[in-house]
Amino acid sequence: MTGLKEYAKVEILGELCFLRPPYPGKRKIQKELGLDDPQYGYMFGIVGGAAGGAIGGAISGSQMAVKRVPIIYRMSDGRIGLLTKNSILKLLDGSNELKERFLSEKKQDDEETLLKYLKLMNEM
Repeated sequence: MTGLKEYAKVEILGELCFLRPPYPGKRKIQKELGLDDPQYGYMFGIVGGAAGGAIGGAISGSQMAVKRVPIIYRMSDGRIGLLTKNSILKLLDGSNELKERFLSEKKQDDEETLLKYLKLMNEM
């Protein structure tokens, strides 16, 4: 899935699985996940930094080796996406009641809240 020879433990198993694989090495996968968007560059610590040139690249590369990406994997078709508020909202399109409950949450961007609704969708 990430283009790396490494596995990630599935933390939530169901139609919508959740796992944290390493940051993908292939640009195609980075683009598919939307990780080429600058907002995710800052989230995962891959944009900017005080060091420059080869030293900055080495530091950035070593940091990326330990970064994990929160991924939703759909079992039925193998599609992958980042665990975000927007991805959860798209997945909730088929359930008005659950979507309303999610929208009433105070911390919609909080990973704990996102995982709660991923589990609830798996129970449907």
